Amino acid sequence: DWAIIRACSEVIGKPLPFDTITQLRAKLIAAAPTFANMGEKPRAEWKAFGKKGAVSADALTSAIDNFYMTNPICRASVTMAKCTEEIRPLTLAEAAE
Repeated sequence: DWAIIRACSEVIGKPLPFDTITQLRAKLIAAAPTFANMGEKPRAEWKAFGKKGAVSADALTSAIDNFYMTNPICRASVTMAKCTEEIRPLTLAEAAE
């Protein structure tokens, strides 16, 4: 595919700055070094998320207090505010069980 695009660039008078696949790959690696490792899985750098520590036996809980109001459209809606007021006592009671 790259050879076709390179040939077309020549025809329109704007030749691309590479003539071989090796030159193309060198340009790609210069622009984005990750291309130097084609075919390899990159290792994730976990940094703060990879801290060692004890695993808690506590149940997982949601960090979201009110799912129905998590986006700006719902928060701006009077109707959604009323619906949330109606359903919240039910969801809080269920969460307590």
